[in-house]
Amino acid sequence: MGRAKPVEGDAVTIPAGRRVILDESTPDLAGLTILGELEFARRDLSLTADWIMLHGALKIGSETEPFAQKATLTLNAANPNENLMNMGTRGILLMGGQLLLYGQRPNPTWTKIAEHAAQGATTLRLEDSVNWAAGSQVVLAPTDFFPHNNLNNPDPRAVATELLEVGSQTGNSLTLKTGLQKPRWGKLQYVGASGMTLTPTSAITNLVLDERAAIGNLSRNIVIQAADDTLWREQGFGAHIMAMAGSVLKLDGVELRRVGQLFRQGRYPIHWHMLSYDESTGAELGDATGQFVRNSSIWNSVNRCVTIHGTNGVTVSNNICYGILGHAVFLEDAVERRNVLENNLVLQVRQPPRGNAAPAICTRMVNGQRDCRILGHDGEPTGFWLTNPDNIVRGNIVGDSEGKGFWLAYPKSSLGLSQRVNLRPDRMAFGVFADNVAHSSLEGIHIDNVPTRADPGQVEVNKYIPMREDYNRAVEVDYDFNKWLRFRLERITVYKNGTSWGSGAFWNRVSWPDYVNWVSADNTGAFFAGAGDNGRITDSLIIGQSLNNATPLPNRNDPQVALASYHSTFDIDNNVIVNFPFVPRVPGSGAFKTDDYYTRGIDKGLVRNPDNRLINSDPGYRVPPPSLAPEQYPRANENWTLAGALWDPHGYWGPKGNFWVFDVPFLTHGDVSGQICTDVRPTALGLGVTPGTKNGASCNGQYYGVGDYLTDFDTRRYNFKHPIEVSRRDPANVQTEVGRWTVADGNISGKLGNMRSFAARTGGYYLLRFPSRAGTGYDLPKWVELEITNAFRDSDWFVLAVSLEGSVPLDKSVYMVPAYQSSPRRDFTPAGSLAEVVASGGDKYWRDPAQNLLWLKIVGGLKHRDFDQAVQNNPNSDFALYGSVRLFVNR
Repeated sequence: MGRAKPVEGDAVTIPAGRRVILDESTPDLAGLTILGELEFARRDLSLTADWIMLHGALKIGSETEPFAQKATLTLNAANPNENLMNMGTRGILLMGGQLLLYGQRPNPTWTKIAEHAAQGATTLRLEDSVNWAAGSQVVLAPTDFFPHNNLNNPDPRAVATELLEVGSQTGNSLTLKTGLQKPRWGKLQYVGASGMTLTPTSAITNLVLDERAAIGNLSRNIVIQAADDTLWREQGFGAHIMAMAGSVLKLDGVELRRVGQLFRQGRYPIHWHMLSYDESTGAELGDATGQFVRNSSIWNSVNRCVTIHGTNGVTVSNNICYGILGHAVFLEDAVERRNVLENNLVLQVRQPPRGNAAPAICTRMVNGQRDCRILGHDGEPTGFWLTNPDNIVRGNIVGDSEGKGFWLAYPKSSLGLSQRVNLRPDRMAFGVFADNVAHSSLEGIHIDNVPTRADPGQVEVNKYIPMREDYNRAVEVDYDFNKWLRFRLERITVYKNGTSWGSGAFWNRVSWPDYVNWVSADNTGAFFAGAGDNGRITDSLIIGQSLNNATPLPNRNDPQVALASYHSTFDIDNNVIVNFPFVPRVPGSGAFKTDDYYTRGIDKGLVRNPDNRLINSDPGYRVPPPSLAPEQYPRANENWTLAGALWDPHGYWGPKGNFWVFDVPFLTHGDVSGQICTDVRPTALGLGVTPGTKNGASCNGQYYGVGDYLTDFDTRRYNFKHPIEVSRRDPANVQTEVGRWTVADGNISGKLGNMRSFAARTGGYYLLRFPSRAGTGYDLPKWVELEITNAFRDSDWFVLAVSLEGSVPLDKSVYMVPAYQSSPRRDFTPAGSLAEVVASGGDKYWRDPAQNLLWLKIVGGLKHRDFDQAVQNNPNSDFALYGSVRLFVNR
């Protein structure tokens, strides 16, 4: 290096304008500052220094001629508190400099096995031919559940990622130096007419279940590492690369190991830092187009894998992240856009240490114990922490994560150093999320629970609603639907996710999503779950239990179920649903989950779920409300209810067009000639289910929802919580009760206290009362308002008695109008008897002051002026399905 070679302990500077060729290994330098250029000669070399500061360029190989020899860069600063230009130490620190490293990558970087591998196996057959050299270190992904049933009790049956060494290789055959600790699944699975098969077929669907283990090569001929010293072993003080504004970072075929610095924010293995935004103003500085990390491995990291912070336009592709603490691929401030994250393999993601495992450097205290998390949500570490939707995320695999595979956490504002950037990520248009795989983790994919502006380490519930850029930012939600945008997650695979406490395959809180060509298998709980509206789940394959079933499902209370109902706001069509048996337990089982039909007295949304093919699957358990099955609801005060009747237009539970109801006389009793109910018997019985079990009843005719009450003693629109009691009476003798429906005090309910309604059947007689919250007698309203759904046909009718204080003058009108409209209006006039009311055309009432009741005959045919047009244009819209009307009594 110049005329006088440096010696151990020297601090070396390469001046500006000077180009130096390194042709021999360096001694242990105190530090290396490059103002000019340092390039490695084409020979085996090592460079050891406390740190490397780059204002100029460090080059090894080139894009057209990658480095073919061995280059090892070891960083070993001994003072963890040293802070060079606010970038710390023990790192390659780019302050306007260029780091251009091109090594020889293995071909391919990662692939999958092509045959099963037994425990102890030393030979693997791979999907692709490889050129992996003997001695290469490889990682083999699990093909089973995450390796814990709970944090303190490892499950010995489950399989985690294994680190192995190559003995030899020929074509697509790989020989290992040691045998596998656990077996691996290695074959594709197909769907036949009778269920899952290993025989290739597309007769049922073109979709294929691929649970084969991924295997990746970690070894590269360019290595960046920390010294394996006491600071690393006891404090997690590893090497890191940090690129500041004006810098250029290009890594291709590089191995980083013993990297990241535990509990030190900003000290990540690879860190683009604020290249695209001015921190002081929030102004854009331009994209970092052309910068990349590709074909590389980052492993044994105590602080993330790759961090993109305030930087746009970089590419992270075809890399392996393994053995990572905290979120692995990390978008920090929610302003990171136009980045490409593609074909990466992320394995063994764990939360930072806590308690006795945490070293003294971790000064954060949680519940009296040390905690090494930089951010609170690092306690649920994820393969990809994605805080801005405007990116391409494609072809990645995450497995063996102690938290989530992919966490799409789009906040309400920009965060951290980028708070002055005027963006609202939760309203931005979506980029690309396709061909990704999440498996063997506590949860596969999550779209919800976003970082807060006040404390980005904490999360809050938030709904993602993508919109055009011209939406109204002055309001929380711009309800000009012309500005709303659909978005798509397609060709996604999620399998073996969830444990006894994990969330399972997928949770989302969004508007207008399309989930297309998903393959979801072997997960726990509900495979599609969350809250959303105007979504679609289509052309997907959902498998409760595949042939990869040597390990039983983790123990948990909720059975497997394919699809949540999303309150009937999603179109769920053209899916293939395999191996979901009937289990009579809350919150549901089978193909369709029924525990969230609580927004209406009846629900007709199943019309949006056509053409789903069920193989070895029950359509679903009819989850009862707490009042009908209190033993299934162990918590006290579950004072809410579920829809009494679900329309079954496609005939999943009985004859097409019937209603599926709870098997209680209140709902099944027939008062009109020709009304028939038949038992629903479950198919695909689960373990321990008696063949004679009933699952509700399938009833013909029409049902009507009655709910959304208001009274003078509870005027909370959409939040009415007063107790209700509905008594169904025998038309031949109204003193005789046929059945009763009750919903107790919602004011003390632990949840959903405003969900209270009932279902009425054509020709039925019903008495609606409001029990006192004190527990005795009834509260007598002076006026009542309520909503009735599905009673829009001329032939629709039922008799309703509404509780009304007998001494109150009836000096206001009694009338019905279509919901949200003042006309046409149907006024009720007094009648002399109940018989006169029943004989009327639905325009009479009879008051029984002694019983504090007002009787009416509810007759259909009252329609909103736009109803018929809606039925023609969009027959499956809520407006067309329910034809709601509101009844006003003395109001």
